Amino acid sequence: MKKMTKIITIFVFTAVFMAGCKDKSKSAGADVHGTLTFIRGSVLLNQTPAVIGAKVNMSDSIEVKDKSTAVVQFSTNAMITIESNSNLVIKSLLQGKDGVTSIALDQSRGSTFNKIVPGKANYSVNTPTITAGVRGTAFRVNSGNQGTQIELYNGKVALTKDSENKAGSKEPAKELILEAGQKVTVTETEIQAPVKMKEAEIKDLERLNNIAMLPEKKLGKIETLNSVSDEEAKEIQKDASAQVVPEESQKILQKMEEAAEDAPEITLADIKKQYGSLSKVTTKNGKTFVGAFKQVGGKFEIITVTGKEVVSATDIAKVQQLE
Repeated sequence: MKKMTKIITIFVFTAVFMAGCKDKSKSAGADVHGTLTFIRGSVLLNQTPAVIGAKVNMSDSIEVKDKSTAVVQFSTNAMITIESNSNLVIKSLLQGKDGVTSIALDQSRGSTFNKIVPGKANYSVNTPTITAGVRGTAFRVNSGNQGTQIELYNGKVALTKDSENKAGSKEPAKELILEAGQKVTVTETEIQAPVKMKEAEIKDLERLNNIAMLPEKKLGKIETLNSVSDEEAKEIQKDASAQVVPEESQKILQKMEEAAEDAPEITLADIKKQYGSLSKVTTKNGKTFVGAFKQVGGKFEIITVTGKEVVSATDIAKVQQLE
């Protein structure tokens, strides 16, 4: 039986190539960062409570707790809405000589809605089972222990998944085209057939898509809140939040937060059923993980009830298979 690798690449095709519209006013090495433009509930930036206007830099981590939501805007090029019970890391954030920003995110668990302005950003989201590379589109990524689901609001994507045989040799990648209005589920072993989204699902994506980017002037204003009085800062934050998330979008965010709360938790029995066995992995610094694991190169990937953990093989002290 052939063994499937975990990486899927998704390319997005847009109707119009925007190369001639690129902003060449910025040079390589210019200050590139994201900005938190909306926060509801409990959101941590690098394990510290986050505030509207905080800058998000390369290698920063964002954790959105239960019944919470955050929006991060990358200049006027792209934005991401991070839903309840989600974790991600800004893997890469670079400015090219052509003015196009390269953004790469590692989403270990949870759901995000990603919106990219055509021609303005090279954008990718990595999850435990896929890499989604896009340019000018809007899509939702839901990553969990059962795999990753992609819901495409607009644009068109080509999904490719490499496979390798028992000898470890790569075989030609298989390709699948995902159209706007479709969704697809990807597990460690397969890309399932895409299906048409229900009207209610498309409506939810439409409301998420209505979450707005702040204009450059206002974006800069909320980044300087520490230079104004507390009362003025509160007014600026309130005004920004109202502009970023319209009333209709507020309703759908609340609905998604409630849905995340009601979602059934993944159990060890679920993991064992999907992966065949459970193990207890202990690290040299005393941490213990229970779940399904496999070694990929010099790292151990462990699927637990709270998401995927990645540990260097040199940090592993003991692996014990459980009944």
